[in-house]
Amino acid sequence: MDLPHSIYLIGVLVFGLIWLAMFTARPDLRRHMLFMSLIVGALAFIGGWLWFTYDWWHPLTLTGTRVGIEDFLLGFTNGGIAIALSEIIFRRRLVNRPGHRHALGFILLWTLCLGAIAICFWIFGMTSFWSFVVAAVIIAISETILRPDLFIQAIITGLVMMIVILPFYYVMMAIQPDWVDQAYYLTHLTRIMIGGIPLEEFVFYFFLGFTLAPGYEYWQNLQARKLRSR
Repeated sequence: MDLPHSIYLIGVLVFGLIWLAMFTARPDLRRHMLFMSLIVGALAFIGGWLWFTYDWWHPLTLTGTRVGIEDFLLGFTNGGIAIALSEIIFRRRLVNRPGHRHALGFILLWTLCLGAIAICFWIFGMTSFWSFVVAAVIIAISETILRPDLFIQAIITGLVMMIVILPFYYVMMAIQPDWVDQAYYLTHLTRIMIGGIPLEEFVFYFFLGFTLAPGYEYWQNLQARKLRSR
């Protein structure tokens, strides 16, 4: 096996152990985790192909292609973890709220998100990172207006996501100490490092945690309730 082309996959698989532990520990969240994992996995692959691998990062893939199965698996893992994180931390379960689901609203939100990235990147010539930030801020504000009851949960999930993702990077950096230098377009980034990891990654994972779980709960018209003591 070609080690440089395997490092990204190794990091994703190690990170996936966190997803697996959460999936195993909470049977009541498995359906929600799987559903959003598949959606985010697909979006991660598409986003990498269209935008992020041009000027943000370009990790070597097992197949040597610009995007690979690793991108889908990383998105898959991110989606499931972000959905379940706050429910596991606060020992809560998801239940239906009175009323109907908001499928159209959810589709419009994420169409707005992807559209904002596309416009910022292709029309205004912004980097993919700043295009993402603009889109994420729009989505965060929209979700806060639609579900203000989820604002604190969104902040906590975003902050914890920045911690949960650390093993993904440190495993790869342990195998190849200059992995960050090789995998990122640092000239297009701020070059601010936190523990050897680009600042942009922490911003990305904060917004990922902030937007995914509230967006899903808005879509499915869910709310959290305390788990019953056994």
